[in-house]
Amino acid sequence: MDNDILITNQPIVIDNGSGMTKAGFAGDPIPKVNFPNYVGRPKHVRVMAGGLEGDIFIGPRAEEYRGLLNIAYPM
Repeated sequence: MDNDILITNQPIVIDNGSGMTKAGFAGDPIPKVNFPNYVGRPKHVRVMAGGLEGDIFIGPRAEEYRGLLNIAYPM
């Protein structure tokens, strides 16, 4: 544990913005996590093997399959 930092009882800050969701620890200069604030659902029913697995995609995963999904902005 020489280089490990033990974090106990440090508040977490979550910012559900209209375009981006950001999260991190209070007092840090920048958030630990940033991702787009949208949700994607498949446009079509899965009809072939190897298709999209899952019903709902968020953040980077929704961005990756953006062309195959109906995108909604929940905020």
